[in-house]
Amino acid sequence: MEITVRREDLVRDLQVIQGIVDRRGAIAILSNALLVASNDSLSLSATDLDVSVKAVCPARVKKGGATTLPARKLHDIVKALPSGSDILLRDDEEGFVSVQSERTNYKVATLPKDDFPTLPESKGAQEIALPAAVMSRLIGKTSFAITVEDARYYLGGALLIVHGDTVTMVTTDGHRLCFAREKVEGAKFKEERVLIPRKAINELKQVTEGEETIFFSRTENHLIFRTPRRTLTSKLVEGQFPAHEKVIAAKGPKVGQTKRTELLDALRRVSLLSTERSRAIRLTMKPGEIELHASSPDQGEAVETFAAEYSGEQVDIGFNAQYLIDFLSVLSDAEVTIELKDSDAQGIFYPTSQKDGDSMHRYVLMPMRL
Repeated sequence: MEITVRREDLVRDLQVIQGIVDRRGAIAILSNALLVASNDSLSLSATDLDVSVKAVCPARVKKGGATTLPARKLHDIVKALPSGSDILLRDDEEGFVSVQSERTNYKVATLPKDDFPTLPESKGAQEIALPAAVMSRLIGKTSFAITVEDARYYLGGALLIVHGDTVTMVTTDGHRLCFAREKVEGAKFKEERVLIPRKAINELKQVTEGEETIFFSRTENHLIFRTPRRTLTSKLVEGQFPAHEKVIAAKGPKVGQTKRTELLDALRRVSLLSTERSRAIRLTMKPGEIELHASSPDQGEAVETFAAEYSGEQVDIGFNAQYLIDFLSVLSDAEVTIELKDSDAQGIFYPTSQKDGDSMHRYVLMPMRL
């Protein structure tokens, strides 16, 4: 193998695969990236056996071939080379690849390319073309609510629903549920419902960056997301995602509106004196205002009041402050609507500008006992 590639192209695509590379080093080859040079391009692949990513960048190929190199070390080396430079990769010594740019030359040890796992392929599966910008927005609006508990594996991902002219993503960790749906004008999608694992969701936003369309397909055991330059493959998550339709359709009779930034900033201030374990705060809606209260036996208490559009009876409810902060931080809308029933029922939050229709964003949060 002997190729020349622009530093910026190589850095960009090495960055894409970094999140997949095995950090533990339990299986040595999984810490390496597979490099394949052919047809004026260089492909870089990484896998942890559950999620795989392949990125393709342009290259001047003098001699084709394949090898594997330590992905993190190669990224560090290439990133340290001068901006705008060309990089020569050449395997002119058994077990090593030369990485050369201007006056700098590295000799990096390889591992046998035949040890690198074979990556799954779509094998002619029917693809659905999705707008990359829509997928990126849905991930940004919902991914924070995916559980991190391995024992609850069936919650360890995002439910993707493609149907008609809408794309929907739903996530939950059992304490909160986040729902986001966007309408795609002119689309006529075949109905599909799949669970995308948390790690794949985290990488998918990077894979779609700068792209207009992402092509989605599924095989018997894998999900495949493809753009012209990148491909992400993930094992399917087994298990039944909780029924969410009734939760999303629920209404709270006590409805108030307030400025998103005021609520967010007040939560950040007041929660400084909440207990570190529970992050509990009390939210009180009363005519014309909202009051937030937090207390800790060891540190004291904090109270903040601010204006809100509300004219119903007073209602007090406990929430995890961080869960509210997570949701408000991904919104860009000026105002947020809060729907409550009583102190024992879930709270419902959504952008005030949202109208009933095909596109919507809702957040359902279970209450805490104070």
